[in-house]
Amino acid sequence: MAIREIYHDAATIEARVAAGEWRNQTLDDCLRRHAAERGEQLVLIDRKWRLTFAELDRLAHRAACGLYQLGIRPGDVIS
Repeated sequence: MAIREIYHDAATIEARVAAGEWRNQTLDDCLRRHAAERGEQLVLIDRKWRLTFAELDRLAHRAACGLYQLGIRPGDVIS
């Protein structure tokens, strides 16, 4: 699956921010907020996994630490 970039015009961005639909947050910010607010609520369910927000937050943090130990820093491009 190819990843593509999506661009929005300034008017769309302004309207969505004003409506509260978009915030100036990273995915990590959102995940940490949900983990704090509803840590034990299930967020991912499939045949193999059942993860709560708190568990997903811990796994994401572990992955980020692993990348950091490999020398990868915020803003670096990886493929």
